[in-house]
Amino acid sequence: MEKIFKYIDYIEKAGIVAGLTVMVVMNFLNVICRFFLPQTPFSYTEELTNLIFIWITMLGISLGYRTYSHTGLSMITDQLPKNIQIVFAIFAAFCSIALMVIVIQSGMGTVMNQLKFNTKFPGLKISRVYGSIAMPVGAVLISFSSIYAAVLTVRSAKKNKETGDEKII
Repeated sequence: MEKIFKYIDYIEKAGIVAGLTVMVVMNFLNVICRFFLPQTPFSYTEELTNLIFIWITMLGISLGYRTYSHTGLSMITDQLPKNIQIVFAIFAAFCSIALMVIVIQSGMGTVMNQLKFNTKFPGLKISRVYGSIAMPVGAVLISFSSIYAAVLTVRSAKKNKETGDEKII
């Protein structure tokens, strides 16, 4: 399991870095061309930026869950006994997965409609599905990351209970 998540972690980080790099370079070139040229050759920059932003957001959320960078109530939960912290970790994972099931269903509905009506980005001339598919794919990744974070929290709490250490993760 650790090896799989290291591979997923690498792919997510590489995707985020590549996406941000493309967004920055394209927007920079677009601004420069707009300043110096009467008509910009990058009419599709806004569409490409939106497309990449969706993917970066979903990958970033998944990565945030696995690295405990998400917005949790750690100020409160860290003060609780270890057994209660385990319960909160499992409850948080359950709630996250429940929300991601809704996101998957909604995202797949959007993808199906876009396939049915063959919607395309006007500037890029590619299907809008490439952006919409990020929602269900990201939701699946987020679900796995949520489970992984909960498992690590439970393991850490059990290990700390044996050693008498107060800090979890």
